[in-house]
Amino acid sequence: MKKSHHIYILLALTLAVIALYMAVRPDRLDPSAAFVSALSFIIGIIPGYFLIFSPDKARPMPLLPAIGFFHAIMLGLSPLLISGRWAEDDLLVRVPRFGVEPALVLFAGLALMLGCAWLGRTYLFSRLKTPLGQREHSNGTARLLLWGLLAIHMAFYALPWANTVPSLSPFVRSAGTAAFAGLLLMGWRGQIPRWEFGAVLLVILPVRLVLGYLTSAVGESIYLCGALLFVLFHLRPRMIFGLVAVVCTLAVLSYKPVHIYRSAVVDQGYLNGSISEKLGVLAAVIVDPSHYGHDVNKSDWDIGRRLAHAEVMNTVMAATPEQVPYWNGKTYKLLLSNLVPRLLWPDKPLENQGNEFGRRYGFVKADNLTTSMNLPWLVEAFVNFGIPGVLGISAAIGLLIGLVEALFNRPGAPWQLAVSAIMLLPFINQDSNLSLSIGNLLTIFVALMIYFRGGFHVGDFARRRMGWTTGER
Repeated sequence: MKKSHHIYILLALTLAVIALYMAVRPDRLDPSAAFVSALSFIIGIIPGYFLIFSPDKARPMPLLPAIGFFHAIMLGLSPLLISGRWAEDDLLVRVPRFGVEPALVLFAGLALMLGCAWLGRTYLFSRLKTPLGQREHSNGTARLLLWGLLAIHMAFYALPWANTVPSLSPFVRSAGTAAFAGLLLMGWRGQIPRWEFGAVLLVILPVRLVLGYLTSAVGESIYLCGALLFVLFHLRPRMIFGLVAVVCTLAVLSYKPVHIYRSAVVDQGYLNGSISEKLGVLAAVIVDPSHYGHDVNKSDWDIGRRLAHAEVMNTVMAATPEQVPYWNGKTYKLLLSNLVPRLLWPDKPLENQGNEFGRRYGFVKADNLTTSMNLPWLVEAFVNFGIPGVLGISAAIGLLIGLVEALFNRPGAPWQLAVSAIMLLPFINQDSNLSLSIGNLLTIFVALMIYFRGGFHVGDFARRRMGWTTGER
C-alpha cells in the first residue's frame, strides 16, 4: 500500500471519530475538544496500524503498539464513556464539559511519550547489548527452571500464609507469568513434548485462571492472559490481534459480575474462606446479581471510571493549583524506596498515593482511608508539576521505554523472551502511579536473573562433572 493511502485512511478515521464524538456526546464535547481527542485516538493506534502492514521481526513483542492502544482507549475514547459520576460524588470541582485544554495536554503528553520511545529504541539506545547475555544454554535446563518457577507460583495460591511474606507476592506473580510464557514458547517451538505443552495450556493455565477468579485476583488473571498474548505475538501476529480483541471484550463483559462477586466475598467475610465457600458465593451471584443487596448499576459506572483518564485530567486541571496545590514531586519519591525489598526494610513507606490522591480531589470522601483512586502516569505528572511536568516527564518516560525496549525486546530463547516480557509489560498499563507500576521492576529482574543464572551454572556443572542430563531435546 502506498504511503499516501495510509494518510487518507488515517484522515478518514480521524473524521469518523470526531463525528462519533459529536453525535454521541454533544453535551460533553465541543468541536475543538472532539478534534484533539480524536487526534489522541489516532496517534495511539498508529503504531499498531503500521505493525499490521509492516511486521517488525527485530522486535518480537509489540510494546509501542500496546502502549498506543492503551492510550487510544483511555485518552481518545474515554470522553464518550462517562459524565463525571464518581464512587462517592464528593468532587471539589465539577466540570460539565470536557475542555480543549486537558485534551491538548493529554495529546502532547502521549505524542512526546511515543515519539521519544521510538527515538530511543531506534537511534539512541539501539547499539546497547542485552543484559540477558548472548550465551546459549541448555533447553533442558531452561525447561526445568521454568517448571520450578511455575511450581512456586501455583503453590503461592494454594498456601494463604504465603501472601503475608514481605516482597514475595510481586516476585511470585512475575515468576508465574515468566513460567507460563517460557513453557508455552518452548511448546510452540517443539522444545518440549506435546503432552507437556498440552498440560500447561489446557490444564494448568485454566486452573490458574480459575484460582485467580476465586481468590478475587481477577485482574491478575486478565493480566496473565494479556501477557501471554504479548509474548506469543511474533508467532502468529494476525491471530493474536483477534485474540486480544476477544480478551478485551471478555474483560469488559465480565467486569460487572466480577465486581459484584468480589464485593460479595468481602462483605460476607469469605475473603480468606475456602474454595467451596467462594464457589457458593459465585453461584448465588450468577443466579441473582442482587442476591447480597449490591447496586447492580454501580458496576456500570465503575468500568466507565476505570477507563476515564481524560475525565480525571479534566477534573484535576480545573482544581489545580487554585484549590489543590501541586505535589512538587512527592509521588515520585517512592521510586527510590521501592528499590529496596520490604524484606530488607520492613518499615519502608507504604504505597498509599492512590488514596491520598482520591481524597485531595474528592474522588473519595476525606474520611475514607481505604479506597484507592488510580493515578495514571500523565495525571500524576500534572498533579506534581503542572503542564511543564506533563511535557518533561512524558518525554523522560518515553526515553525510558525506548531504553528498556532496546535492551529487552529482541529475539532470543524462550526463557529470555519470558524475562524480557516481565520488564516490558509494566510500561503498557499506565493506570496507576509510576512507583506502584515500575518501582519494584529492577528488584524482580535481579531476582529472576539470579535464579536463571544460578540454575544454568548448576545444570552445566551437573552435565560436566556428573554426567546428568536434563531431558534435552
